[in-house]
Amino acid sequence: MNRGGAGSFGIPCETKDKNHVDVEFLDTYATKQWETILHFLVGTELPEGPPPGVLQLLKQSKLMEGDHL
Repeated sequence: MNRGGAGSFGIPCETKDKNHVDVEFLDTYATKQWETILHFLVGTELPEGPPPGVLQLLKQSKLMEGDHL
């Protein structure tokens, strides 16, 4: 059932997004996250490591072993 006349996703929001995301932002964010993972894997001291979900993924994919969670 189509409600709102704008297809299956409803009516588009007309307000400005205060957290605008563009290609440059995504590239910078992805690079930072990837660098954090790489530094963690080689044992570089970091103020903050990858989040638990990333560590679990590394463990399940056998890219890492041990109890680093």
